Amino acid sequence: MKFKDGLMRKKNIGYLCGIIGITQFVFLTIIAMVIYPGGYSFWNNYFSHLGTFTSLINGESSIGSYIIWIITCSITSICLIPFWLTLRNNFLKSMIEHKISKIGTILGIASLPFLALIALFPIEFKNMTPSSPFYNLFFIFEILHLLSMYVFFILFATAIIMYSIDFFINKDYNPILGIYGVIVAIIIIIEIVFPVQLGATFQKVTVYSSISFVVVCSLYFPIRTMNLNVN
Repeated sequence: MKFKDGLMRKKNIGYLCGIIGITQFVFLTIIAMVIYPGGYSFWNNYFSHLGTFTSLINGESSIGSYIIWIITCSITSICLIPFWLTLRNNFLKSMIEHKISKIGTILGIASLPFLALIALFPIEFKNMTPSSPFYNLFFIFEILHLLSMYVFFILFATAIIMYSIDFFINKDYNPILGIYGVIVAIIIIIEIVFPVQLGATFQKVTVYSSISFVVVCSLYFPIRTMNLNVN
């Protein structure tokens, strides 16, 4: 059985959606960075800087990057719903792991609207002064943006922890995946506690680590199934 055929099987469609969601996120955010007016610095600018109407670099309109940022976060949120629903189906061996996976899926899906809200609420407040029009409104938007970010990371990290526990419980699966999930969750927690101190570079590490968990799981289970069928 070819890998792409295994991935296209009905029970693996959720994993395919996960891979599509993450792939487009990486691709579209790179485009948004490239077209960002004034030159987006991968190491010094946050992902959230893509979500502004005007560039934080030179003050020019950055509406193109903002629209792409909203689109990619929204698509990612939608694509990860079937991923979380599919992932839980691999943990049915015992009642305890089934319950843990159910909690993990609920938390994972619950995190997704907040990912979309992170992009929806612009951080335009950083470009404004108290005399700027709608200053108070954009101040509220910034608070909602930060709140959405924290809630997303907390829920997403907790979902990963739930599934990491399941990887340890179920002896049919490689425990390295559980260890990897714990490491990713720790990285997210560190980002939550020290977002300003660690800067934009560590935020990139956090985001890419988070989405890598989706990719790893989306590849591991179809490949494992394919190998079992071959043997």
